[in-house]
Amino acid sequence: MKLFLIILSFPLLSFFSLKDSAADYDKQLNDVVADYKLNIFDQQKSKADSQKAGSIAESITDAINEGDLSKADIKKLEDLKKEAEAIQDYILAVGNIDGGFETVEKFNLANARIKGDVSTETGKFCVDVISVSIGDYICYLAENNGDKITSVNYKWKSPEGAKSDSGTITVFAHSIGAMYCNRNDPKTNKVEFMGLVCKSK
Repeated sequence: MKLFLIILSFPLLSFFSLKDSAADYDKQLNDVVADYKLNIFDQQKSKADSQKAGSIAESITDAINEGDLSKADIKKLEDLKKEAEAIQDYILAVGNIDGGFETVEKFNLANARIKGDVSTETGKFCVDVISVSIGDYICYLAENNGDKITSVNYKWKSPEGAKSDSGTITVFAHSIGAMYCNRNDPKTNKVEFMGLVCKSK
C-alpha cells in the first residue's frame, strides 16, 4: 500500500514542481537584480551577478527540455529565459565589463525589471547617447541604430571641465556600447560628450 501511494505521489510532486518553477525563476531573477543594484560599484560582484543570470537561463532551458509542460507554461519559461539572458548582457554592457554589448531590444527588456533611470539624447551626434542611472551609479552608452557595425570615437568632459577623457568603442548594428561609467570616480556622475566621430566597418 505504501509503495502504491509513493508511486501515485510522483506525478503530483512533478506537477507542483513544474507549476511553481516559473515563480521560482522569477524570484531568482529578482534576487540577482537586487544584489546587482546593491553592489553595482563592485565590478567583480556585478560580473558574478551577470553569470548568475546566465545560469538561471540555462536552468530554465533544462526545465523546458525535461518537463512535460503545457504551451502556457513553456511560454512563461521562455519569456523568463529571454529576460534572464537580457539581464546577463545588460549587467555587462551597463557595467562596462569586458566590453559587453547587447541589442537595444534586450536592453529595454532587462531595464523593465532593473528599473534604471534612462535618458536618451538623440540627433546631436552620429549615434544616440543613452544615460542609465542606478542609484549613484551612471553609465553613458552609444546606441547604434544603423545596420552596420560602427566604430565610435568619443570625447567627454565633466560639466566644470576639470576632468576629461577620450576613447573608441565598436558598436554592433542595433546595439549599445558603454563609453563612460563612474565606477572608478563616483563623484563624477555627469559628463558631457563632444566630437563623436563614427565610422562604419
